[in-house]
Amino acid sequence: MEILIPLGRRILITTKGTLYATRDLELIKKGNVAVTPTITTIHSSISYLLEPGAPSPEKRIEAAKIAADNNVPIGVRIDPIIPYVNDDPYDIEELVGQLADIGVRFIVTSTYKARPDNFARLLGSLGSDIASRLRKLYGNSEYVQGYRYLPKKLRINLLRPVIDSAKYYGLEYAVCREGLYGKEWFNAGSCDGTHLIPRRIQPRGLFQ
Repeated sequence: MEILIPLGRRILITTKGTLYATRDLELIKKGNVAVTPTITTIHSSISYLLEPGAPSPEKRIEAAKIAADNNVPIGVRIDPIIPYVNDDPYDIEELVGQLADIGVRFIVTSTYKARPDNFARLLGSLGSDIASRLRKLYGNSEYVQGYRYLPKKLRINLLRPVIDSAKYYGLEYAVCREGLYGKEWFNAGSCDGTHLIPRRIQPRGLFQ
C-alpha cells in the first residue's frame, strides 16, 4: 500500500482483521481505498468457533467505526450465513443496526457453500446436533462448480433477514453467487464493494 496508494491505485481491503483501523489508518485514509471487513455474527462465542484467532465481533465493529469516523468508506460482509449457526433474524437485525449506526454504507451477504475440506472443519467445530443437521442439509444439496449449494428456497429464507435489515436502515446491499437477481437482492454499485472506493488521488502510470 505504501507503493500503490501514492500512485492512485484503487484498493479494496477485505479482512477479518483490524489493522486497517490502527496500524494502517493514516495511510489508508489518504488514498483511493475502501474496506469491507467480514463480521459474521454479533456473538463472540460463535465467532470463536467459526473464525478461531480472528478479532472478536466487538473489536471488528470498533475498527469499522474508527475507519468510518476517518472518512474511510466501509462496507461489511455478513458472510457466510450458516443454518442453525448465525442465521437468527433478531441477531442479524441487531448487527445490521449497529453497523448502520457507526457509518457502514453497504452490506454484502451470501450463504455458506460447502466443499469437502471446509465442511469437515466446520462440522468439527460445532456440536454433534448441529453437525448432524448440517450434514443432512448439505448431503441433499445441489453441486455447483465444486461447491454444494443449499436449495434456493432455503437460501432465500437465510438471506432475507440481512437484506430486509439493510433496507430498513437505508443501506446499500448485494447478494452474490446465489442466482438471485433484481433490486430485491441487489441495490448497490458493485457486488464486492469496489464502488465504495473514493478517488482522492489521480491515478498515475500505465493503468489510469
